[in-house]
Amino acid sequence: MRKADIVIKGSKDGLTFFLDSQCDFYELAAAIEEKLASADCFLVGAHVTIDVGTRQLQTDQIERLRTLFPSYGLILRGINSWADSAGQNDEEERVVLKGNRERIYQIANHLYESSERTDGAAKNRENWESAAPDFSPVEEAFEHTVAPAEPVDQYGGASTDSQTGILTQGGDERTLLIQRTLRSGQTVRYPGHVVILGDVNPGAEIVAGGNIIVMGVFRGVAHAGAMGSDEAVVTAYRLRPTQLRIANHITRPPDEEEEGPDHPEIARIRDGMVTIERYHYGNKAYGKDM
Repeated sequence: MRKADIVIKGSKDGLTFFLDSQCDFYELAAAIEEKLASADCFLVGAHVTIDVGTRQLQTDQIERLRTLFPSYGLILRGINSWADSAGQNDEEERVVLKGNRERIYQIANHLYESSERTDGAAKNRENWESAAPDFSPVEEAFEHTVAPAEPVDQYGGASTDSQTGILTQGGDERTLLIQRTLRSGQTVRYPGHVVILGDVNPGAEIVAGGNIIVMGVFRGVAHAGAMGSDEAVVTAYRLRPTQLRIANHITRPPDEEEEGPDHPEIARIRDGMVTIERYHYGNKAYGKDM
């Protein structure tokens, strides 16, 4: 299975899985399941759309996708196909989406109604609409819990625009910018890169599909490349994590760690291990992600 056979992209509506039209469907399904399993709960609650290209899905294939994503805690919003549906009738429940709302309703009915079609189809359409609200990447990505004695709102008392923003890089990659210090008990989960303009205190956690950049001291838990990317990095002005993970590689500081150097550092995968080294600005060895 080539890496290009399954491409995952994030957008304001959630995640879209682009599947190669020519590959064996069940090989693709197995590869998707492997990716979901390796995500280790990172994608739980995410809204997912599947784009199957020009493939025409059969009933059993639709059922496979319908059960696969919810089994890992994801919400399936729809299936997009650009196949020529000429010659198909609505009674052939091989339906796939053509991008318009009527076809979306058809696939929703197929996924959620019983095997015996009834007048309840209209109700199913209403359920589909209510089950697929607009997806806000900022709200879904920034989650935290704090002690009752210290309540804070989701964006630290500031508006969404001033406190948190989305930056676009290269048209496909997104970055979540958080202009505040993360305290103990606060968690950030985001499918792209995460930049913190502040410190990350012990007990705080960041899980990112891409890189993690902290413009301060990092003393919490970091998981970069959570979708399995060994190319991801973690950088901070001072890198003192209680746990640091890149893709499936994990490292922890020694029990009696010294204060360490007072300069920016970068953690990355070298020879199959997480290494932490001094960050040198402009070093091309850090790759395109930096």
